[in-house]
Amino acid sequence: MDYRLPIAVRAAQNAENTEALLRKKTLQIGLNEKDLTKLSGGSLILDYGKELSGRIRTMIRTFLRHCASACRKSVRWYKS
Repeated sequence: MDYRLPIAVRAAQNAENTEALLRKKTLQIGLNEKDLTKLSGGSLILDYGKELSGRIRTMIRTFLRHCASACRKSVRWYKS
């Protein structure tokens, strides 16, 4: 299986530490991650350098008790 990291963050809104998305890391997601990108109701546009088909893996951590109604995740694929 081929894993590809984004080569650039093309746009970011209400996001902190977006450079973390471009760094190579172990593929296993842990519960005590230190090098994170934080979105606060924001958005990202990532550039993978080529057209892709496949799946995406994310880890979302929140401190909201009412997250089921307050938190949303949406992924949209665009072709340049």
